[in-house]
Amino acid sequence: MANGGNPPIAPVRKLIAAVVGTVAAFVILFGLGMQSWAIVALGVAFLALAIALGTVRGGGRTWVVGAGHVHSASEPPTQYAFGRCELQLVIDAPGLPPRSKKIIEPRVPVSKWPALGQTLPIRVALDDPRHVRVLWDEVPTHAEAGLADLPPE
Repeated sequence: MANGGNPPIAPVRKLIAAVVGTVAAFVILFGLGMQSWAIVALGVAFLALAIALGTVRGGGRTWVVGAGHVHSASEPPTQYAFGRCELQLVIDAPGLPPRSKKIIEPRVPVSKWPALGQTLPIRVALDDPRHVRVLWDEVPTHAEAGLADLPPE
């Protein structure tokens, strides 16, 4: 990314910052003319808000749903219903080039433990493809996958 990985500030946010800054300047000058330090302090607070709106980068990430093809997975635990899984996935998501990514999932249901070659539903951050989340609620259990593979009667 050209800006060092920081997302750009939205133009609407810059406009709001400019309007709040203009109001802040008016309130400060108004307070100085009235010789009211409380109004000047209010204007300074508005000015700080305008500066924060115009400079602080933030906001939520934009996520896209894709597929992750399992190339390797750690062994499932034998005594527990959940376990920690290290996965090597090839990420296939719209708007992003395919790439391999190693992720560590701290709480994977053993009934949904990934197998080699399985395709998992994932969410990937568009602005930073290093952020990948497997959608475990949408992964079928092994019993459900087995029923889906049976031919109809």
